[in-house]
Amino acid sequence: MITPQAEWGFMGDRRLPIVIIGISGATWTVIAPMISDGALPNLRRLMREGSWGILESAKTENDRHYRPQTAWPSLLTGKLPEKHGITEYFHTYKNMRSAGIWDFFNAKGLSVGLYSVPVLWPPPRINGFVMPAPYGRDGKAWPENLSFIVDYYRYHQDSKLRTNYCGTLLKSLKFVPVLFGRGQDPRLPIRLVRSVVKLSMVRDRETKALILRNAKLDFSTAIFLSLYKKYKPHVSIFTCFEVDFVSHRYWRYHEPDKFPDSRGDSARVLKRAVQEAYAHMDECIGLLLGHLPSECIVAIVSEHGMAAEITSNEIGRWQYLINGSKVKVLAGIGDDIVAVPIARWIAFRRKDNGSLNGSVEQALKNITVSETGLPLFTTHFHTEDEIVIKLNMHRDDYPEMDDIGRLHVNISGKGTIPIGRILERIGPRRSAMHAKEGIVIIKGQGIRSDFEIKAACITDIMPTLLFASGIDVPSDLDGKVLDVFS
Repeated sequence: MITPQAEWGFMGDRRLPIVIIGISGATWTVIAPMISDGALPNLRRLMREGSWGILESAKTENDRHYRPQTAWPSLLTGKLPEKHGITEYFHTYKNMRSAGIWDFFNAKGLSVGLYSVPVLWPPPRINGFVMPAPYGRDGKAWPENLSFIVDYYRYHQDSKLRTNYCGTLLKSLKFVPVLFGRGQDPRLPIRLVRSVVKLSMVRDRETKALILRNAKLDFSTAIFLSLYKKYKPHVSIFTCFEVDFVSHRYWRYHEPDKFPDSRGDSARVLKRAVQEAYAHMDECIGLLLGHLPSECIVAIVSEHGMAAEITSNEIGRWQYLINGSKVKVLAGIGDDIVAVPIARWIAFRRKDNGSLNGSVEQALKNITVSETGLPLFTTHFHTEDEIVIKLNMHRDDYPEMDDIGRLHVNISGKGTIPIGRILERIGPRRSAMHAKEGIVIIKGQGIRSDFEIKAACITDIMPTLLFASGIDVPSDLDGKVLDVFS
């Protein structure tokens, strides 16, 4: 084991608190030019006062993509995917076989707060709180009395195809005491009210999506601050996905020269969407820093970067999502099964969480595309209680297709139906995808100032923070302690 020097991570006889802020999809290719132009003052200040550099992501050996589902566990455990066990996009905490950062701090009697961190479902029962990211299958949190918060996010996932704005606002009312309560930053509820007003005045779907995503970050920031003040965790992680969402959807307007099919009208409205998402994140970082202990160690990380995807894996001009409820009905799957939408895939589970049999999987496999005869879905029997599907659409199989919404499907016993009966178009196809190079900025007592980190990997974050807190670093980690200490 690596034994840290006594002075690291201590103020007198007290360990310094640690806060990790995860900006999913953040990349220096956007941040550096914005800072040069005088934007992003909070990130600029953290760089000046701390150490910064490229943070290389991790992925499974056979995966084409860097995914938050596999990269975040690498950050949390200091190990590569093949060691920590999360090797598929649909894996859950049940598949994780390595100790997480919370285990090391809990063992020292220190509490941990984890907000919207991927793969932490079902939520581990730690000393502290756990708010799983939207990859969770239900609204459970830890402690259980916080489940109403995750249930609210789960509602957004379930209603993604048909957003009920009135229903969303009504469900938001229960958070009024938190958003306007004692100790809350007054700027956050004011910004949320402004978002509600904007939504009432806007009709364009793409603009609505931007406003909602912006409001979601403000809402999450307010909830995290409330939990942070209540639980006072020694180590906390706050993760947000606004930059990732906006980059995927609107990068074509950020770098229009790379996308000859970009429409000029849309470009005028959306060309600053990516930069504005970064600016908004920087504002929220500033709000958080204003309420965190002044002596805390702050680490800003992205589990992967982002880059233009000129030839998207999504076929045609439009992105489609699976309507799990309609698939269930048309495939004749019983009412004892629920279809849980998660990102672009669906998890089928029993309401009583019991075991599934092969008939459900076979019913899903029997849905084929009429024009090619190929299965519509890739199907995974994940565990005995879960079957996962995603679209089985590859460009080589549909080389001339400009809109998969024109296809038809064959369903056993139902004949041939338009594919639009079970898929729904939600907007332009993806124009950016996860890249290897993310970001890291770390600032605090004992950390070098205005120092560029070289050759940092996502597995290095946990050992570095353990070292900073005076906790022995296990020798079996894939990561190393970063050379950031003065």
